[in-house]
Formats: sequence, structure tokens, C-alpha cells
Amino acid sequence: MRSEKEMFDSILEVAKEDDCIRAVTLHGSRVDAHARKDRFQDYDVVYYVDDFQGFLQEKDVLAFFGETLITQTKADQIFVPNEPGGFDWHIFMMQFTDGNRLDLTIMDVKDLQRSLREGDGMYRVLLDKDDRLGEEFLNHVPQDRAFHVKKPSETLFRSAENAFYWLIPYIAKGLERQEHIYAMEHLHMQRGCLMTVLDWWVGSEHDFAVSTGKCHKRFSRLLPDEWYERLLATYPEIKRDCIYEALVKAEDLFHEVASRLAERLGFRHDESLHADMTRYLESMREQGFYDETVAGGEGKKT
Repeated sequence: MRSEKEMFDSILEVAKEDDCIRAVTLHGSRVDAHARKDRFQDYDVVYYVDDFQGFLQEKDVLAFFGETLITQTKADQIFVPNEPGGFDWHIFMMQFTDGNRLDLTIMDVKDLQRSLREGDGMYRVLLDKDDRLGEEFLNHVPQDRAFHVKKPSETLFRSAENAFYWLIPYIAKGLERQEHIYAMEHLHMQRGCLMTVLDWWVGSEHDFAVSTGKCHKRFSRLLPDEWYERLLATYPEIKRDCIYEALVKAEDLFHEVASRLAERLGFRHDESLHADMTRYLESMREQGFYDETVAGGEGKKT
């Protein structure tokens, strides 16, 4: 695996030797002081170029940096939101066979200052051939404020609470019908509501000046250990009883976090939802779910 120095040397060597490339900036976790540093971090780089369209047509960017295992470009991202908006840009995402990954964005150099000003603040300038950037940019200290957990309004809090409990009957219905994928998909949606209130709790612990990271990856460090273990328990095997138990655990954790968060933020918390849905789940189980041991998956009530 190429070292960090080797990767940066390669990135800058290409930029220095190509007259079309006028500036280079580094983004993402490699400029984030709070990110965990390891060999799996991506290199998120932007090349700002003259003649944007000509560069894309004439340059074999994928051949610059080594053998790739898989690549993805903007044209491949039909399932991914196209970011950033308002600028001409293209991206080459390269997973190399040596384990490194480079996400290389190409932008028009005319948009250099505006894109940095309007971006998320997580950047460091690596190269500025034409001295287009002043001290404001060259001395910029990357800040993750754009990713901080935002303090919710009471309306938003109540909406998350309603959405969480609204999904419980869907999951129960899926279990009753032995439609386990259906139940799991709705449990995943419900867990999104749980993640949201956990985000808010972490934010409230840090005066809403903290980021929980992409896909909440910092929960293991930011949540109380007990809550984190209870969160992990909401990821079950695709079996009826496992999904049911995960649902119960998710509901218990959500209720505890939402209750404490509402008290901390001065919001009204609907205790009746927890009581009503707990009774509903107990009633559904007493009526009997399908017996998974019956061959053919149709089952019978037990």
C-alpha cells in the first residue's frame, strides 16, 4: 500500500506537470482534526483546471495514479445526489488495488474562490499556481461547523417522535405475515428516527457544536456506553423473534432518550405513545405470530 507521502507526492506531481491544472485543494477526513486517522481514509482532492470541458475530453485521468480495482464517475452516480450544485464539475472516484482510494473532483478554476467560500469549510489549499487565493484561503483552518448537529425545534422533535411510533404497526404486521424483509425495512426506517434523537442528545451534550460523523460513525465514542450497546441490539438477524426483540429494544431506547431530551430542551413529550404502543405490541404477541418452523413459510398461528 502506498504511503500517505507517496499518495500526496503523486497527486501534486500530476498537478504541477499539467499546465491545465491551476490549483489543488484537499477536503474530507484528512483535514478534519476530529477524524480518526488510519490507512483507510480516502484522499478527497479537487483539481481546478483551465478549459474544464477540454480537460475532461483530452485527459485520461484514470491512468494518472495507478491500477484501479473499481472506479466510479459522475456519469455512474444515478443513485447518488449530484453534488456540489451550481458549479461545473466532474468526479473520478478510484479504489486502487493497493488499498488506497482517491476521490478526485475536477472543477473550473474560475469557480475556485466561490466554491471554497460556499463549501462546507473543510478544506486545505495544497497548490495555487497563479496566486489566486489570498491569506483568507491559504491560512484557512478547516472547520466542521457545517456538519454539527442542529438543535431541533419542538415541532421537529414531535415529528420524529410521531414517525417512530407510526412505524411500529408496520413492523408488527410484517412479522404477523412472515414478511421478514418488509418488517426489517420498516425497522430500518424506524431506527433512522432513533438515530435522529440520539444525534440531538449528543448535540445537547456539546452545546450543538459537535458532529456525529458520516453514518453516525462517532456514536461509539459520543454516546454513553449503555446506550451504544442498546443501539447495537436493534440490529437483528432476519428471524421473527429476533426482529420482535429488536423492535422492543428500539422502542425502549427511543422512549428513554426522547423523554430525557424533551426534559432537557423544554419540549412536551407524549408519554401516551410509549404506553399505547407497548400495549399494542404485547397484544400482537399474545394473539400469536406465525410459527416459522412450519415448512413452506406459510405457517400457522401458535
